[in-house]
Amino acid sequence: MAFWISGRLWQHCDVLRGQKSRHTEGMMAWSIAMMKVPSLHTDFSWTNHQILFTTTLHEGENTKIYLKQIESSAMESVLQYIYTRQIDLNYDNVLEVMRTADYFCIDGLVELCHWYLVECLGPDNCVKILQFSDDYYFGPLGDAAFRYIVKEFMTVAEQGDELMNLTQGEFKRIIEDSQLNVKREEFVWDVLLQWVDMDPENRKNDLVHLLPMVRFGLMDSKYFIDNVIYAFYCKMYLIHLNIH
Repeated sequence: MAFWISGRLWQHCDVLRGQKSRHTEGMMAWSIAMMKVPSLHTDFSWTNHQILFTTTLHEGENTKIYLKQIESSAMESVLQYIYTRQIDLNYDNVLEVMRTADYFCIDGLVELCHWYLVECLGPDNCVKILQFSDDYYFGPLGDAAFRYIVKEFMTVAEQGDELMNLTQGEFKRIIEDSQLNVKREEFVWDVLLQWVDMDPENRKNDLVHLLPMVRFGLMDSKYFIDNVIYAFYCKMYLIHLNIH
């Protein structure tokens, strides 16, 4: 079988060949792997790969690059995309594929994963996607997940326990947002109590940051008197204010 490789790739291979001979093994390991298909068109950053294989930061004569944080199944999917511009995305693999594509600066695949996840957003995964986005700095995806939670706050709370996985900072950002879509502020209070009760020993101290975000002035006065003002957590908050 005859193998074909783009002129752009050959140009970069020539550059790498011009470097010290100790880099050749690493360059050829990557190049040969990509030549195993009839045609190749790439959209990732060659600058990064040139740095990877020509850096002087390696110890001794070591030229093998071990990608310890990359799952083999995700790498296979990424290579499939590089070779064929086709990929089998599903919710079980898309997060790892997106992370791997970003690691190799394959912007087209990152964008494809972004839109796949936006379409997948639902009550059972929105917080997970939000936190994934924050962990790996996928700003636009994080914004989409955040907006979904703000808009569908009641649905997310009623259909699962995703909101219980929020950090204090994430919970605060959501309930203080002016676009938070709830019919009654009492609902926010109820969800806040559930969130604290999931881990009271650690989360009760977060009330000092969260209670000021609840719009108590919008609550029914009877509900406020019966369910809020004498609530255990409110008493703790008032004690905290008096101490400080």
